Amino acid sequence: MKVIFLDIGGVLNSVHYCRSCNNNQDAFVNPKLVRNLKKIINKTGAKVVLTETYKGVINKSKGYYLKKAFKEYDIEIYDHTLRTGMEKCIDIQEWLNHNRNVTNIVILDDNSDMRHLTE
Repeated sequence: MKVIFLDIGGVLNSVHYCRSCNNNQDAFVNPKLVRNLKKIINKTGAKVVLTETYKGVINKSKGYYLKKAFKEYDIEIYDHTLRTGMEKCIDIQEWLNHNRNVTNIVILDDNSDMRHLTE
């Protein structure tokens, strides 16, 4: 299985984008960037695993708008990492340790704190 570990903040949106939309909640994610994600999914067949801190509020507020945008582009959230309170790379590694059928991964994140997962 191919997996996209997806961060939302700074990857599918930006401060500049949100401000340009007058902080409209419906504009929580940039449709152009969501379309780009969909192209990657279509080309690779990868599953989306959410690594974002928003995953804890996926049924509330901003999570509603994320789900709405993903539904519009027919993107399914396959799973999410557990938040250990440590670095995100540790959360991703824990997920990988419990999902041995993964063949390829890519991490889409605006931070570079992935340590051993960088390559």
